[in-house]
Amino acid sequence: ETIQNLLSLINQTDIVRSQDFIYWFVQLIRNRYARDLTWQWARDNWGWIDTTFSGDMSLDAYPRYIANALRTTQHLSEYQEFFTPLKDHPVLKRNIAMGISELQGRIELLERDAQKVIDALTKQ
Repeated sequence: ETIQNLLSLINQTDIVRSQDFIYWFVQLIRNRYARDLTWQWARDNWGWIDTTFSGDMSLDAYPRYIANALRTTQHLSEYQEFFTPLKDHPVLKRNIAMGISELQGRIELLERDAQKVIDALTKQ
């Protein structure tokens, strides 16, 4: 409920200044409890993000920040589905490709090493 409330306010510039939006957004998408709702919010509100930040050269950061927070093969699929149509956008192209690569690498690492890390941490 709190996350939903924050997301309903995050793009209201009389509450969150546009220059502070990125900090709110990044903290929410990196939070494991808020990640999925924030990712859905970003997809639903991409038009607002594009309109608000395309002129100040920070739009390119959003695909990177989003990819940095996502963790699952489902997220990768959603990321590719959402950003593939935007890959020809000159400002976004490089960071979308980097985001896909980063997300694929993270998923491979988690699939390969997660159990070893869990075992090492729980070993007494």
